Amino acid sequence: MLRTIIFSAAFIFSSFNICNAQTLNQKAHDKIYDELANFFAKSTNGSKELHLLDFPYLITWVANDFSSDQQLVNLASLIPEESFSLDPNDQEIKLHDVYGKRIIQNIVFPQLEGEDLKKYDAAKTRLKEAFDEYDEAFKNFEDRWDKHQVRLTTIGRKVTNKELSNFLNSSAGNRLIPYRNEMNESIVQYFRNAPWSVLYERSLAKYFVSYMNAGEKLLAATSYMGYYADNESLKALMKNKCTVGDDLDGWTKIRFDSNLKNYKRTEQNKGGRSSWKGVFFKGGGGGSSSSYDQLVTTENEFIEIGFCNLRYIDVGPGDWFDAALLEDISEGKFKLREGAEEFKIYGEDGLIPRMVSGFVVASAIRIKGKINTTKESEFKKTVRGKGGFKIGPFKIGGGGGKVEMGEVTTGQNGEFYTSTKTDLPIIIAVLTQKTRE
Repeated sequence: MLRTIIFSAAFIFSSFNICNAQTLNQKAHDKIYDELANFFAKSTNGSKELHLLDFPYLITWVANDFSSDQQLVNLASLIPEESFSLDPNDQEIKLHDVYGKRIIQNIVFPQLEGEDLKKYDAAKTRLKEAFDEYDEAFKNFEDRWDKHQVRLTTIGRKVTNKELSNFLNSSAGNRLIPYRNEMNESIVQYFRNAPWSVLYERSLAKYFVSYMNAGEKLLAATSYMGYYADNESLKALMKNKCTVGDDLDGWTKIRFDSNLKNYKRTEQNKGGRSSWKGVFFKGGGGGSSSSYDQLVTTENEFIEIGFCNLRYIDVGPGDWFDAALLEDISEGKFKLREGAEEFKIYGEDGLIPRMVSGFVVASAIRIKGKINTTKESEFKKTVRGKGGFKIGPFKIGGGGGKVEMGEVTTGQNGEFYTSTKTDLPIIIAVLTQKTRE
């Protein structure tokens, strides 16, 4: 009996160790996360959480694409769970919705009276008039742009975003300036004089959204009702390129070889995140999968992911987000509307447990390696077919604003490499900041 108990205990103990031993696939995922987290720990004082994006995204809003502000909103408004990586399309909770619908609309704010009410009424009238005048001026601009497109087509030139940008900077676009300035100033005055109870009227929000997505940008509208990003840093990033075949030219590299079996996570990165994302490599469109030990089989073989000019840029909500107001609400300085449920704003069990504070961006992604010829041939076929593939936590390609890779080249040393084919910056991760109760 005693012998049976000892044997059973030994079996359970050994099974426990086997189940908890990390596979090379898991170690590879952990290494990507850890090296990127360590890279940004210094610049963020180690106070932010890193969330790798399942799909790296092209940053389209900095490329004269006048209809892509929504991309910035979708990414900057995330309130993700604590996780190793995420797909923004799966994130239903948005900061502006929580702020406006769950918090602001359930608070009773004091009403304006006397002189304050007169100032608000005047500001509201001015905004309506400015909006109508700008609307008419913009319709005239659109008519001129339509005629200009016909002229471009007639002389055999393509209608591009660059042509639209040039037209906006011409005399036709300059005619919008006084109307835009009045519109911007009237927006500022409206927000300055409006009571909290009407700042989030859906009709007003629609005004801003319609013009944020139109050909002409309204900076004030973007600032007050949208999200900001450090666009100057992004534009500078677009000018700094790395040579695909040069290892000394701005590349931050994460290499995977036979030494991966010895990799151990640092205590600071262990946390509660689950890094497991399946096999290390998988081709798109039903392509074959390869676990790490099938892809890297000898001491001479390796796979490397490189990021050109890797950096962090600040991101956050515009002036509509009032942190001081939320503090006042948290401290009970405002009453809840009748019938509204009690809620907690900050902290892990609050409505806003964390907020996006920045993006991890690069000007290019490179895949480099040396593997057996069969696997290399499969990889080249996958890239050539543009069906997308998965490497580590990243799913690359497949369209929909996601990055695509260029042709795979094999050098004289037998190493192959391919890089993203775009002039736009690429978001590979978001950084979030936990909120405190």
